[in-house]
Amino acid sequence: MDYFYYPVVDASEKILIATTRLETMLGDSAVAVNPNDSRYTHLIGKYVKHPYTGENLPIISDESVNKDFGTGAMKITPAHDFKDFEMGLKHNLKMSDVLSDDGTMNVEVENFKGKHRLIVRSLLRRSLLEKGLYKEAKSHSMSVPFCSRTGDIVEPRMKNQWYLDCADMGRKAVEVVQNKKLQFIPEYHEKVWYEWFKNLKDWCISRQLWWGHQIPAYQIYHNSNSLKEDLWVAASSEKEALEKASKKYDLNIDSIRAVQDCDVLDTWFSSALYPLTALSWPSEEKYFKKYYPLSLMETGFDILFFWVARMVMLGEHITGKLPFTQVLLHGMICDSHGRKMTKSLGNTIDPLDVIKGVSLDTLFAKS
Repeated sequence: MDYFYYPVVDASEKILIATTRLETMLGDSAVAVNPNDSRYTHLIGKYVKHPYTGENLPIISDESVNKDFGTGAMKITPAHDFKDFEMGLKHNLKMSDVLSDDGTMNVEVENFKGKHRLIVRSLLRRSLLEKGLYKEAKSHSMSVPFCSRTGDIVEPRMKNQWYLDCADMGRKAVEVVQNKKLQFIPEYHEKVWYEWFKNLKDWCISRQLWWGHQIPAYQIYHNSNSLKEDLWVAASSEKEALEKASKKYDLNIDSIRAVQDCDVLDTWFSSALYPLTALSWPSEEKYFKKYYPLSLMETGFDILFFWVARMVMLGEHITGKLPFTQVLLHGMICDSHGRKMTKSLGNTIDPLDVIKGVSLDTLFAKS
């Protein structure tokens, strides 16, 4: 945990800030304190001076700030922290993205641009110390998220995303259970279903991955670069995208080009289409007409919302019919520590052990 100071504008005071990611202070938009914290109430509404950008950052009050954590004064970096993002929306704060996709800094501040964020972290300690604004570093226990594929530290960063409005689909998903058109076995899962849909938000269906179904959305560019706003169309091909864009935006088709978004659909979105695509949808062939909807869906209760809810919403929305009328939710087989068996945890049964056999001692050693 790094401790540094923000000088208060037009005052002799400084506010001590504690942070685990010092480099993100280059994207700070405010300092937040709890309105009931007597140490800072006299500063609410004033500003601190950012030592690198020169900006005046507002000192805001928010009851979500933990008075007992760190110094009780919280730096707000809306573009690089989930909680800070929510606070940024709430208080209409500036969103400053200071990280690039490769983990380097992208801001023109001193000689930081292009340097890896962890290198900049150490450079900032030295630089702040020279400015008389760095106090100390202390050991701090915390959970650091790592990517299961690359082993890299996961850094929150704003990205443009595609969202699906689930309000109407969610309402119908609740109604079909209330009307007993969709039944759960065991029945107590109904309460969990209602609770989840009560707090339903728009569904982010885009992922920045190299595998998956590429999102069928095309951005339209004019050959003269005369377009002043982002223009998008949904289409199944570049040819269709150009034709739709020409009509929608009244553009000469020969003067525009269409580029498909590189993002892919969320895995659960693609999976939600399974009851349809497994039966040849959208071709309306005999298998789809004969077997859709199915009668029973059997799966683990752990993916009730990841998969079952999505299948129900999309299936009903696209076809007007539920994909199934009953859902049987079974329990989960866990490891010796009570954890769900998953590939990411590596605590599943080795298929080679199933094929060749394994001793009890070896199984215990693997668990």
